[in-house]
Amino acid sequence: MNSRSGLLIDHLSARKLETWKSIEELVFAEDKEKQPLHPTLRSMWEWIETSGHKVYVEFMDPKRSSTSTAGVFSIDKVDPRGESHSSVIRLNLFNIDHAAMPEIAGEKGGFIPFSQLNGEERYAEVLGHEMAHAIYILSNPERTSKIFDNVETTNQILLLSNVDRSRGQRPSDMDMRKRITKRDEILLQLEAVAESMEKQVWKELVKSKAIRRKMAGDAIRSAFDGKR
Repeated sequence: MNSRSGLLIDHLSARKLETWKSIEELVFAEDKEKQPLHPTLRSMWEWIETSGHKVYVEFMDPKRSSTSTAGVFSIDKVDPRGESHSSVIRLNLFNIDHAAMPEIAGEKGGFIPFSQLNGEERYAEVLGHEMAHAIYILSNPERTSKIFDNVETTNQILLLSNVDRSRGQRPSDMDMRKRITKRDEILLQLEAVAESMEKQVWKELVKSKAIRRKMAGDAIRSAFDGKR
């Protein structure tokens, strides 16, 4: 039995672990005064690490995922006591790398996902979005059960009915429509919360770019001077 909790990277290969390490370094980056450059990302990461819940991290195979999916948070197992739920955050690095950005921010109020960001910065933005889902859902036992029953279970029913429509008893079409409507309403609420946090993460990543660039340049110059 796995008693560990927090962000668990057991499912990442050695190569993927290198990418994860780069994301982690970005999350915990500090300025010269040792102040966090990305406090929102760091606080969400630390909440999960100390929550008692298991949140596995996986990188999706682009061949087996939706062409538009950048990241997904899902619940695998609900702890009846509400103390140690098991869930997973899946990031699609290929889709994140190749995501097209709209020229106009439109309804997002000036926020354009991935704008001015690249590589690990983009990965960190999506991770922030999915961690926001994790925290909002896992921090409230009633909410966790509600999401599991209305979202995860509905998705599983749809998957099973698509695999074999003649197997077992399926809900009536009306029941299924009600389930899907309820699921979609919940998903809209979840996205509103996650997008709000993602916007803050994006702002911090963009704001820190110049600082990180200068610190990297200073480090290179210092190393070069030390070899003279």
